[in-house]
Amino acid sequence: QELYLSLGLAPIARATAAWGARKAGVVLSAVASVLQRVPAGRAWVVAGVMHSGGAAARLATVHAAARADGDWNAAEAALWCLASYAHGCGGRFLELGEERMARLLFGCLAPATPLCERLCALSALRCAAADVRSVPIV
Repeated sequence: QELYLSLGLAPIARATAAWGARKAGVVLSAVASVLQRVPAGRAWVVAGVMHSGGAAARLATVHAAARADGDWNAAEAALWCLASYAHGCGGRFLELGEERMARLLFGCLAPATPLCERLCALSALRCAAADVRSVPIV
């Protein structure tokens, strides 16, 4: 809700089943809606609101819960949101320095992982690699 208000966007009604079952689908659909509709010049607002709310860690938690529940739509949607967040706001917001996030994204590259999840993880990692603030300079 804070994202919608800070960007002056109105929530739009849409089917959420493609984004996951139950509450996960509703939340991921709302996040994706903002990420899809934010004007490029306002990405900093999204970055600020999502970062202050711990979005990367929360999306990782949603992904893990979706996988545990067998909700493959939500698992893929959580990774899509992470990749879109990194693309629009900068790879630094993925917080790859935290072992959990690195383990999630690199773990999704395993051959047994569904292709859509692998592609989203690759997209997120590509954004992180392109952002000089993602990786500490030694």
